[in-house]
Amino acid sequence: MTRRVVLKALARQPEAAGLCRARPKITLCLAAGRLRPSIDHVALAGHFDGLGWRLITPMEIVNALQERISTGYENDTAFVVAKLLGRQAKTARLKGAM
Repeated sequence: MTRRVVLKALARQPEAAGLCRARPKITLCLAAGRLRPSIDHVALAGHFDGLGWRLITPMEIVNALQERISTGYENDTAFVVAKLLGRQAKTARLKGAM
């Protein structure tokens, strides 16, 4: 299959389910939980941008989780996981301080 066929199929699924507007724009992303320290993150993100893709860096992931941790309760799996991770991190910090 070509990229165009795959991207059209990806767009068709949420559109058919009524989860988005007609003809959504699909952007390929890589969420990197860890990158080698020797890698130039800015250059890598620029490379992704040049291809029309998006690189989600480890720091972006941390920042997004911290935002969710500090918000109120949401009945959403991502929010619940963020809250649990935040609680674990806080507990680990407190144990390390003892």
